[in-house]
Order: sequence, then structure tokens, then C-alpha cells
Amino acid sequence: MDLARYAVRYRRWVRFSSPLPLCYTGNMSFVEDDPRTGRWAAGLARWSGRLRSAHLDGMVGALLEAAEPLSILGAQCLWIAQPALGLFMPRDNVASLARLLDEPGGMAWLREQLVKPDDEAQE
Repeated sequence: MDLARYAVRYRRWVRFSSPLPLCYTGNMSFVEDDPRTGRWAAGLARWSGRLRSAHLDGMVGALLEAAEPLSILGAQCLWIAQPALGLFMPRDNVASLARLLDEPGGMAWLREQLVKPDDEAQE
């Protein structure tokens, strides 16, 4: 391929790709299934009950609170491991968990859902 053809292709690529948002995959750019919308409500309530019955809710709450600054790193690890984790669980669940951890208040919301106060758990 001669240099002139390459330059034309490069200019065409730059022209069409520059207005697009910087994103690695389509899963990272669209927030369609936010866990906060209730999709995960039944599962988190079930996990919360199991933690409370095993008297592990305090320890899990403390661990999630301590790990909150590392949630962005955990989200990136989930994005990297998503193809392998897709063998064991749906990729949509991995993607929505990674999006949740990427958000600023995501880990705090997850901790609130898993470790609810006793008065909310009784209802």
C-alpha cells in the first residue's frame, strides 16, 4: 500500500472516530440495567438475610466500608475477568456489578443493601 492511500484511510478513520466517546466496549458505555432499579433486590435481600442469620453482617459491613476506596480497581478487574466469569454467571450481571462499582456511591449502596439496620430487616 502506498503512502497516499494510507494517508487517505487514516484521515477517514480520524474523521469518523473522533466524535465518538472514549470507551473500551459497548458494555461500558450504556447503563441499561442498573442494579439499583430493583433487578437485584430479591438476591440482595436473600444474601442480607443469610448474613444476618450467620451473624456476619457486621463483619461484611466493615469489610465493604474498608474496601470502598478500592471499588474502582475491583470494577476494572471485573471488566478484565468478564470473559472468564461469563462461563460461571451471566455476563450482564458481571457488567452491571462492574458499572455499580465504577460509580462513586456504588459500594456504599451495596453495603446498605447487604447490611440493613435491624428495624428495616424485620419489615
